[in-house]
Amino acid sequence: MLIPVIYPNGSHDQVKDFYLDFLIREEKIDQFKRSSGWVSIFDHNIRGKKTSSAYNGPERRQSLLDKEETPSNEIEFYPPA
Repeated sequence: MLIPVIYPNGSHDQVKDFYLDFLIREEKIDQFKRSSGWVSIFDHNIRGKKTSSAYNGPERRQSLLDKEETPSNEIEFYPPA
């Protein structure tokens, strides 16, 4: 799928969707077009852009990391009926 983009110099182009992430991450484009309209890469939280703010809430995954894993030799496998 080709996605319309606008480069910083104002020129327009169409790029493949897998290349869009690179262009956003490297800030090689100013805007790209979604079905809802043109999106500025500087004004929206979009794919390929990392936000600078870290999550400050409680760590909910820690309990999963603390649990002891069951060794694979203790897992019982049953043949299909």
